[in-house]
Order: sequence, then C-alpha cells, then structure tokens
Amino acid sequence: MRLIGTLPNRKLAQEFSYFLIKEGIENVIEPAGGEGDAESSSFHIWIIDENDVDKASSQLKEFLASPTDERFFGHWGHAKKVDEARREQLREQMIADERVARPLGARGRLHFGLVTIGLCLIAALCYIFGGLDFILTDEAAGESKEPSRVIVVTKPIYAKLLYDFPKSFFLFDKLATHFTPEELSHPSSLPQEAQATLEEAFDTPVWGGAYLELLRRIHAPVPDWTTRAPLFEKIRQGEVWRIFTPCLLHADIFHIIFNLLWLIVVFY
Repeated sequence: MRLIGTLPNRKLAQEFSYFLIKEGIENVIEPAGGEGDAESSSFHIWIIDENDVDKASSQLKEFLASPTDERFFGHWGHAKKVDEARREQLREQMIADERVARPLGARGRLHFGLVTIGLCLIAALCYIFGGLDFILTDEAAGESKEPSRVIVVTKPIYAKLLYDFPKSFFLFDKLATHFTPEELSHPSSLPQEAQATLEEAFDTPVWGGAYLELLRRIHAPVPDWTTRAPLFEKIRQGEVWRIFTPCLLHADIFHIIFNLLWLIVVFY
C-alpha cells in the first residue's frame, strides 16, 4: 500500500476516492492525523495495489489542477456497487474457508441437489426390493476337496439393472421358481432334468470381472489369455441403460451405507 498524496478535506478526499474506484483502483482514505483524529482537516490517499500507484498519482495531479472538474464527481453509486460486490465476495470466501477448516460434524447443512437426493432414494429402493441370493450347494462333501458351487438367484429389479444378465443367471432363476433354496442346496436330490439344467448353468462361462479373470489366468497351469465368457450380451442387444444402472446396485447394507457416507463427505 502506497501513500500518493493528501487532500484538504473529507469531501474532496471521498469524491476522489469514488473516482479512483470507478477507474478500477482500490484505495483507502484516512485522516492525516491517524484514525483517531476525527477533527482532521486533511486526508491521506492510500493506493492498495502497487501497480496502480503511477496511474493514481497522475489522476491526483489532474484533480489538484482542476478540483471542480465534473468528471471527478458523482461516482458514489458505482463505488457503492463495487464495495457491495467486494463484501459479498469476501463473505463467500470466508464461508468457504470456514467449511474447510471446521470438522466434518460441525459443518452444518448439506448442499444436496435434487439429482443427488433422487439417486440416493433410487439406490435405497433397489436395495430394499432387489438383491442377489446366494445358495451354497453341498457338493464339497465327500472325498472331493473342491469348494462348494454357488447358485446365484437374482431379484427382478437386479435382473433388469445389472451390467449383464448371462444365460447361467437365467437358468438359476428358472430353477429358483420351481425349487426352494433348501432343495437347490442339495443338487443330487433334484429331478434328473433339474440336475441337467443346473449343470448347464454351472458350465456356462460367466464374466466375473477383470480381477477374477486375471487371477484365474495367472494361477492356471497354462495361462489362457482368451475369454470364453461373453461380455455385455444385454448391452449389445440394445439394453444400453445397463452401462449406468450398476451404480445404483449394492451388495449389502454396509456397501450402501458407506457409499452414502461418501456422498456426505463430497457434498459438505
């Protein structure tokens, strides 16, 4: 901040200050005797930005040479608008700084939009009325040390919203409509036709994700870097909404709770 000169009274100093603001030059006026000198007859003109000093000094010289020139007067309205805008900007900055500095629990109101609230509600409804049921078979019994195979039963909502709905899922759902989970957990007790359908479902390749595919190929005796599982069958058939809708689906209560917590953190 630089002092560029002094004017003989408050009125002239204030008018010149308004003129400088109109010119885009931030400035401050103060009594020549200091802030405590209310009776001062002269006022200093201080320029905030060093880059504006030369321009402001030149304007002051012209003002002192022609103190009645109309171009230096009548700028109070513009200066007021600039001051209000500056105060609003400062207030918003203070609020932003406070939100960053305050702990999570003390930050006050959430700024959720209608889209965010809508997505949360849709995700919650999908979890309540949808889901996947996993039925563990008893095929691990006996001398075989292979792990039990799992039957995946899909609720109708998830069947429509999953990234894909492969043939094996369709066969599992078909069996689930005719047999109870208890019956399906003992495949050997099922009718011959149902056992054949179940074996077909187990033998149908299913894309389990890049991570599972990578593990399978790494641990294979002879790694096979081709995939037998068809990818995105339903999307290729025109059900393009499946590109987006998996983000609405959750595996369990902890999955959806922690995702909603992340929304709270992001939108504070």
